[in-house]
Amino acid sequence: MGDNDIEQRCLELIDENGTQSLQSDGFKNLKLETLKMIISRETLNIKESDVWLASLEWAEKECTRQGKQVNMQNTCDMFTYI
Repeated sequence: MGDNDIEQRCLELIDENGTQSLQSDGFKNLKLETLKMIISRETLNIKESDVWLASLEWAEKECTRQGKQVNMQNTCDMFTYI
């Protein structure tokens, strides 16, 4: 099994378990590029509102990682990257 096969299978598992995947602590720690790839998948099995909430939690965590205060303005600023 090659790297591409493993990556594809991981994405399929994330798709099948969308809510559980996006509510995990690991999701909040994803790099921006990976986050964008996952939430933009048409095959992701999750409600749009749950994607938004998970993205909000990611943005709050990203504020903390960047040493910024977690507030509405800084969190909204993180959304400009998504």
